[in-house]
Amino acid sequence: MDANIPSKKILIKIAQKHYPTWHRMDKQRWTNCTWEMLNYINEKWENIRLFVKKAFLRMNSEVFEGEYKLLKSKLKNIIPNQWFVWVWNDIFAFCCPIEIKVDFLYEKNQRYIFQLLKNNPKLLKQLKFFIKCFDEFVSEWKILDLQWKENLVISNSNKLYYTDSFLVFSEYTVTQSLSNIEILRKLVLEVEKTVLENKNT
Repeated sequence: MDANIPSKKILIKIAQKHYPTWHRMDKQRWTNCTWEMLNYINEKWENIRLFVKKAFLRMNSEVFEGEYKLLKSKLKNIIPNQWFVWVWNDIFAFCCPIEIKVDFLYEKNQRYIFQLLKNNPKLLKQLKFFIKCFDEFVSEWKILDLQWKENLVISNSNKLYYTDSFLVFSEYTVTQSLSNIEILRKLVLEVEKTVLENKNT
């Protein structure tokens, strides 16, 4: 667990104090959670920023913790560190915040992302690793959710992150997720082809 994320005991107190009647906003109508950025002052008077999500799902937090551990073990640093707590029959995820530069799967971003990948070999390597892990999940009959906004993002530091926290393997997003992974696969091939051509000129 990241040292900047407080203990579960403290996170429960934060949730009880700040989010007793937190409801889904209109712009989040079709999502399974609501969220906001929280600035937290710890006992050492240090300012800690956390991304807080509240699930609109009546499930045990162990389900989400299990998915998180599985993702973290396979995708490593592509998954931001998170901590799940159960408060008043609600489940909260407290995450290390990611400063998002661009949504990977928003169609209008593709030309820009192409340039980022072409100029950042480490980012391209991360994407290839992500696709490899996605395929491994598919072989286990698990389809990682690639449908919703900002599930797969590039940070301001040009690193790849998968940011979904709740029901990351969803049967309702299979078709779109499989379609989107093919878009990413094609993007990798195009970038590698361009890089190779530039080397040969």
